[in-house]
Amino acid sequence: MPRFDCQACGACCCNTRRNRASGTTDYIEIEKTDVLFREHREQLRQLATRNADGVWFMKLVGDDERCINLEGDVGEGVGCGIYKLRPSGCRRVEAGDEECLAARRLHLFSAV
Repeated sequence: MPRFDCQACGACCCNTRRNRASGTTDYIEIEKTDVLFREHREQLRQLATRNADGVWFMKLVGDDERCINLEGDVGEGVGCGIYKLRPSGCRRVEAGDEECLAARRLHLFSAV
């Protein structure tokens, strides 16, 4: 398997094709066990939004509907503005897995 450099990518921090097709922006969920939810409520209110069910999700911004915390240019050089506080869903991402490759194809137009 090829080695992927997440800091040169950032595609997984952008809304998925399925969500975009259905108009859904509930992408990066913040669980009640996440540090951001438990210990940084003021920051949570600035960076996240609640859906109709009251579940918190990171705000998505821009045409590519990227996480509000993604800094830099997708496909060139990126970083997470809240890396130590990032939600558990972000912590579970694995470079090169099926979701990673799908995100790379959608946002980077690469033939991976």
